[in-house]
Amino acid sequence: MLLKLQNDMCYFLGFSTRMRDGCARSIPFMTTETPMYNFVHGMYAFALEESGDFIEAEEMALKALGMYPKDPWAIHALSHVMEMQGRAEENVKFLVSTKQDWGDTNLRCHIAWHQGLSHLDMGDLELSLKHYDDVLAPNIGILGVFALVDCSQFLQRMELEGIEIGSRWGAVVPEWLTHKDDHRLAFNDAHIALAAGASGDTKTQAQALAAMNQFLEDKSHLGETSHSVALVIGKRLLEGILDYRNGKYKEAVIALLSVRYKLHALGGSVAQRDVFSRVLLHCAMAAGDDYHKTLATQLVYERVATQSKSSKLRRLQKEVIQM
Repeated sequence: MLLKLQNDMCYFLGFSTRMRDGCARSIPFMTTETPMYNFVHGMYAFALEESGDFIEAEEMALKALGMYPKDPWAIHALSHVMEMQGRAEENVKFLVSTKQDWGDTNLRCHIAWHQGLSHLDMGDLELSLKHYDDVLAPNIGILGVFALVDCSQFLQRMELEGIEIGSRWGAVVPEWLTHKDDHRLAFNDAHIALAAGASGDTKTQAQALAAMNQFLEDKSHLGETSHSVALVIGKRLLEGILDYRNGKYKEAVIALLSVRYKLHALGGSVAQRDVFSRVLLHCAMAAGDDYHKTLATQLVYERVATQSKSSKLRRLQKEVIQM
């Protein structure tokens, strides 16, 4: 239980190597008779993946599944590895084959989100929209913030793929706005930024910005992690997202570049935080001038270095060459 608590805290604070090391320190003192022994290996697999150790992460996930094939955390960890390596088709096949083992917790919705990412990567746009409507959206209002994160992420990514999503943000934005004054997790604030921007409503966007400013000006929160992260990253990220949504692409690029290498402090996973890098790339491509075309090309090649198997990246390569 203590190890799981440490794992969760590190996840929400962006401490991926601490999360990895906590498992590495503990497993040698366990045996196959230790309760939840397989589950700890699934946790370790996820922590390895978040630390960029993809080969070791896959081996650990497979070891966990070898001990207990119905371990949803190990399934989740292996799906993360495939996502980070651009193995979309393989990931879909794997997740379809294990769907009966995802369990009935919030993790089920999140693993479904991973499957949806692979549909998007493969260019299956109609299937991606259907996946959202049939599998992800029904969790809104049931799984709380967990579902809001997955749905916000997926809606944003579909829009970046050029999918017409209609009024689907309408079910997500009001739910997020009830949390605009919470500021418990910078990770949640980042998704409120996505929702406020997507609302297209200047009043809603102003409310989100005002709530952020009020939080930062409240000295009673000085020293709190969420306040420190909001001060260094959160406000600038919110401004960048709002600029993007209002067509101020050059301003958005400046804001998003300024926090790009700090985003880990938001918490969450690398795959989840990647949505903000994708928005940055979109803005660089949309800005239109030579500087931003060059920047967009560089951003794509950075991604190709680690996701060479991604169909999405091959499409992006063609797009930036033709700009």
